Amino acid sequence: MSFNNIQPAEGPFIIGAGPVRLAMWYPNGEDHGAQWIMANPIGPGALEVSHFTKERRVRPQNGVEIVYSVTVTNVGEDTLFNIQGGGNV
Repeated sequence: MSFNNIQPAEGPFIIGAGPVRLAMWYPNGEDHGAQWIMANPIGPGALEVSHFTKERRVRPQNGVEIVYSVTVTNVGEDTLFNIQGGGNV
């Protein structure tokens, strides 16, 4: 399953110099196997992704939740971005 142009309702993410950690999950905490998250610059920008993580969290009220996360590092000027990616095909 792929995803494209994911961003907050109020608009794209913004990143200055350095790294930021992003996390995402599917409805009901579903496990979608391996998921790869890429930062997608909107306009000029250079973003690097690293430290992909898949975490299984136990939630007393609703069982297990899977959280996917990645570190995005800005290697250029301040930029807007959203995320895209998906699973192994």
